[in-house]
Amino acid sequence: MLYDQGKIDGLLIIAPKGVYKNWYEQEIPEHFPEHIEQGLTGHNVDEIFFWGSEVPDTFIDVSSVIDLKIQALLKHKSQMQDYVNQSGGEDGFADRMKEMGRKQLDKYGIEFEHAEMFRRYGIRRMMSND
Repeated sequence: MLYDQGKIDGLLIIAPKGVYKNWYEQEIPEHFPEHIEQGLTGHNVDEIFFWGSEVPDTFIDVSSVIDLKIQALLKHKSQMQDYVNQSGGEDGFADRMKEMGRKQLDKYGIEFEHAEMFRRYGIRRMMSND
């Protein structure tokens, strides 16, 4: 687990080469044969963005698309309906989501109207001996 100031930032599993090799050679062909047929292979990432961290350090301005994001959430009726009802309907839900987001931005001193918050880790940097 990744810790910072006593808080959990996320869980990162780094598999030994043999585990990855086994997964790549046995699981990918079984579950994604079309990927093999198309010549697609695995890849390594340089960074991971953890959503929901207690200590975010990366903020992305989503002010121009906040209403679209809320409309997308509302499409997940079975997951969101209780929250929509508790908020007094879709307009109340939208207002509540925006207000909750603003409180988080105020907490961190971020001046965007609306933002997504992440804890960002550079994998290659973490694995180096520097």
